[in-house]
Amino acid sequence: MLRKSRYYFLLGFILIAGAVLRFYNLGSVSLTADELSALDRLRFPSFGEMLEHGVKPDGHPALAQVLLWGWTKVFGLSAFSIRFPFALFSILGVWFAAAIARRWFGDACALMTAAILAFCEFPLMYSQLARPYALGLFFCMAAVFFWNRILFDDARGRRWHILLAYALTTAAAMYTHYFSFLFVLLVG
Repeated sequence: MLRKSRYYFLLGFILIAGAVLRFYNLGSVSLTADELSALDRLRFPSFGEMLEHGVKPDGHPALAQVLLWGWTKVFGLSAFSIRFPFALFSILGVWFAAAIARRWFGDACALMTAAILAFCEFPLMYSQLARPYALGLFFCMAAVFFWNRILFDDARGRRWHILLAYALTTAAAMYTHYFSFLFVLLVG
């Protein structure tokens, strides 16, 4: 078991380094065909029309598309802008994965988990795309974190907050991707 200050220093270093890797040149690579397809489905003037004509024909759960629709209305359509929230959610997903690993297996496992998710090519690449994968990671890890707290913490008085957080993150995972849906279904 590491000293708390050493653990948080190392985790902070991993998260900051992971964030640098995710945000460095985030907007310099051209958009992928999937990202362009998602942007094309944003062209409708109202939220209802976007759901009716952009989300329903696509057949995928709607959360990533809804996030993009609202985000681009405020921050524009640059490659950096549309990818930013997905990179941010990815870093938060790394934090939740480390928190789960620490509770279940200890500090060393938590730091290794965080390092793998922060630095390995596959999770890094998919965190830089405006696609539902980073959102799925975040919501699935958050749901497991709160599920664990419901089962194993003595959270008298605050238990409804944890139940609400679990319900919201589980629902968000279900609306993010079919595999996220399956994952939280199995967790539940």
